[in-house]
Amino acid sequence: MTEQPYLDDMPDAQGIKFIGTDGWIEVARGYLGCSDPSLVPEDLAGRRPRNLTDEEREAMRKEWAKRREEREQQREGLAFEISAPHMQNFIDAVRSRQKPIAPIEVGCSTNTLCCLGNIATELERPVNWNPATLSFGDDKEAAGHRLYYYEYRRPYSLI
Repeated sequence: MTEQPYLDDMPDAQGIKFIGTDGWIEVARGYLGCSDPSLVPEDLAGRRPRNLTDEEREAMRKEWAKRREEREQQREGLAFEISAPHMQNFIDAVRSRQKPIAPIEVGCSTNTLCCLGNIATELERPVNWNPATLSFGDDKEAAGHRLYYYEYRRPYSLI
């Protein structure tokens, strides 16, 4: 039997919805919805997670705690979702020239999404992000935010 991803068992994971000028997209584990339903693959359409009742949530939390306790004994060598601190693993990977447990691209895209959320929160407004150019376009306030741009110490530079 294959180990289930760690977040699949979390009762509060309900997904996220992004709203843009040309439409919206909503994602959760095993679900994808968007303003143009024809773009959604059949195997992901129409399976939106519903909000749980308080009783269901409590039952799931108990089951999740039980599964977590069982996994604690089997953690060694499992996928990155349930393993030890990523920073130490990254340092160890650099030293050993081995691949880290989590792909660099996953860490980068996760960090980008978190920073975008923090920038929007601090600016107290939505921000327009272009993932193709990794930029805010004409939004100078967002582009000048401390989480988007960092002045490197000489002689280091990003470009």
